[in-house]
Amino acid sequence: ELQSFMDSLDLSHHTAALENEEMYLDVMAMLGSEELSACLKELNLPMGARLKIVKARPAIVGDTEAEPTAGQPSAVGNSSSEFMCPITMEMMRDPVVCADGHTYERSAIEAWLREHSTSPVTNLPLPRQ
Repeated sequence: ELQSFMDSLDLSHHTAALENEEMYLDVMAMLGSEELSACLKELNLPMGARLKIVKARPAIVGDTEAEPTAGQPSAVGNSSSEFMCPITMEMMRDPVVCADGHTYERSAIEAWLREHSTSPVTNLPLPRQ
């Protein structure tokens, strides 16, 4: 099951890391999106891989839409993951578009850029500004 799921996300090269830590689909299904993201980060999966897995979480648990963040209404007709910051995995309140074309929570991307010169999603270098 895990192999098929990872293959469907084009992340099969990360399957062994998940299996080594016994992070199978049933475990992922028990975790909320934020908790799952934190666990995947502890396993040193790259930001892009973590984001794909967390976005696919509804398929794991059989939800028809992504779970809303506490205190936030879910987006009607859209996946609420569109409004989630890929760094914080929380609904964005002050979204900004970065040079990589991705949208982030302003405070999160500012903090990221103080420590890194790469995109948090693609890990590619960002142009200097």
